[in-house]
Amino acid sequence: MPGLIDQFRDAVFGAPDAQQTPTDDAAGRRAGAPPAENAAPEPEPPLAQGALVTRYGVARALVLPALGGRATKERGVDAALKKGIFASASGLRLTDAATRAEAITMAMRAFNRPPLDVGQIKRVYKDVAFSHWAAGSIYGATVLGIVSGYEDETFKPNDGFETAHLGAVVNRAASPSGKPSRFDPRVEWGERSILEGGTLGGSPNAKSLDADALGGTRDATADKDARVEKTNDVVDTLKAGSSKRYKPKNGLTYCNVFAHDYAFLMGAFVPRVWWDAKAIAVYEKTGLFPDAEYGGNVFEMKANQLHDWFATWGHKFGWSHVGGVDPAALSSGQTMANDGRVVIVVGDTGARTSGHITAVVPETKDVKAERNDAGSVTAPNQSQAGAVPRTRGADDWFNASKYKGGKAIWAHS
Repeated sequence: MPGLIDQFRDAVFGAPDAQQTPTDDAAGRRAGAPPAENAAPEPEPPLAQGALVTRYGVARALVLPALGGRATKERGVDAALKKGIFASASGLRLTDAATRAEAITMAMRAFNRPPLDVGQIKRVYKDVAFSHWAAGSIYGATVLGIVSGYEDETFKPNDGFETAHLGAVVNRAASPSGKPSRFDPRVEWGERSILEGGTLGGSPNAKSLDADALGGTRDATADKDARVEKTNDVVDTLKAGSSKRYKPKNGLTYCNVFAHDYAFLMGAFVPRVWWDAKAIAVYEKTGLFPDAEYGGNVFEMKANQLHDWFATWGHKFGWSHVGGVDPAALSSGQTMANDGRVVIVVGDTGARTSGHITAVVPETKDVKAERNDAGSVTAPNQSQAGAVPRTRGADDWFNASKYKGGKAIWAHS
């Protein structure tokens, strides 16, 4: 298993400019643009069963960085077997919902976290006997801070593992017990955007918004109604469709800026800037990063680079891969957004032309996603900047033929 530094070294991206070049991200809207052909020889198994992650979904999240975000069933299963996530190629039960015990054991195996010896166990769960098949992994994960039990001193090992917890568990398993898991080069460049007459003003710079002045960030642990209410507040505060901050000008668009702002106010992380190779080299030699210098050792991320960033680094920041842009994955993403979770759709052109990135947001009384005759989502309700900014609206922009570098849906808690 490569170390964290090795993973960092392997994830050196290009040096994008601050602003997007003109896009044709609207090309797929109602235009009947053909979706890119699915090169997978066999459809991937479902990643979730309702609110629960499947065994394949857990394994896929754990091996996705090694797949470069372009997973197939064959590659995903093969990578999981090589990592020991699955002990054997027989009896995989890929479509079964993973139990809490199974998911934690798989995460521990993926990152070579050894089971805790019975003699080292200090805290005991009422429902996890030392003889339980997953006891070592469950107690080991507890000691490392990867998971915790319930207030009644139970772990509920046989309960289904919820998708809402997958990103956090993968992130903690990758960097447990205080080891660095975030490499966020914040840059204080430009004036902070403020509300001007109830609308977000300012320029599309690299300074994060003042969350406190804008009502604070979303509490991911709140109940569903509270999460949805706060999500809609964030959408209405940013007003992507009318904000000066995201208004296209001089042929430049700002979907990347909006994605960062939206994630920030939702309590998640999508980078505006990322380290260059020189800064990473300094880290490898000293264990420390230099001071972030905009235009020097950090550069802003375009949508194409963000597509790759999610695939390589998303799991370390709590993101879980939902799937591509097929109706099943789109439906899952819309359901998660309707529950007040953070959901991002990102497309990579695989070329110098700009990609696109949007946020899937809750459906409202007046604005719904579009669905096919079978009831599956084909165009989620999204908030987005870009060539045609909009605060809310169903959109199938990802069906434009230009997105040859990959398309993906990612979710956060």
